[in-house]
Amino acid sequence: MIDVTIPGLRLVSEANARGSWHGGATRAAQQRRIVALVFRTLRCAVPCNVRIVRIAPLPLDDDNLARAAKAIRDELASWLGVDDRDERVSWTVAQTKGGVREYAVRVIVRPWSPASPGLRITRGVEGDEVSVVLTSLERAILAAALVSTAPVSVDVGGSRVTFATATRGPVEASGKPAAGVVATSGRSEATAGAVGVVGRKRRGA
Repeated sequence: MIDVTIPGLRLVSEANARGSWHGGATRAAQQRRIVALVFRTLRCAVPCNVRIVRIAPLPLDDDNLARAAKAIRDELASWLGVDDRDERVSWTVAQTKGGVREYAVRVIVRPWSPASPGLRITRGVEGDEVSVVLTSLERAILAAALVSTAPVSVDVGGSRVTFATATRGPVEASGKPAAGVVATSGRSEATAGAVGVVGRKRRGA
């Protein structure tokens, strides 16, 4: 596993950054140079899981966070010798609160193999596929613990998986429209109700 923190590397909201697009391009190029310098002597084979963690005093929303880490992701993909869309690499972007004026980026790279203990999440269209590989002993311990109705947690591949017992059955989707919503032509459209009036954009506007 590779776990590297790069102090002073600042990931900002590119959507809200001031200046022309040239400024963003310059910033991305500088970020890539720093990451390339830090990782030049490190090696990791694919498949692997890569987690990029932004450290800053204030958080970003999810879409700005992913965009802010794009240059880091691109350079790490280059370091791994793959395209950043290569399905053998699982990418995760997270953030944590730093101190006043504390900015940094932490990169965690974990090799993945279905033959070794670990966890991998593959993003799908209708849902995510979670693969968990345990040792025989870990699996036996988990199986014994699952007999109880108490919550059971297992740490694997840097992630914590918790199993709990439901107190009620699955929630079924209701075909009945909610208050203030009238079903039209197989879909729901908002009308004036408790939530107020929702205006619809006119055609051609």
